[in-house]
Amino acid sequence: MKSPPDDESTGLPGLRTWRRVYLFVLIVFVAWVGLLTVLTRMYS
Repeated sequence: MKSPPDDESTGLPGLRTWRRVYLFVLIVFVAWVGLLTVLTRMYS
């Protein structure tokens, strides 16, 4: 019999917990907003 899948496991090699996935997404989002802000100020 197969065991039920673990709800805490993401299946991603570098991001093994959902907390790390959420943190990674938040960091990427903040980086994009910062980049867009800097580029907007440079080219306006």
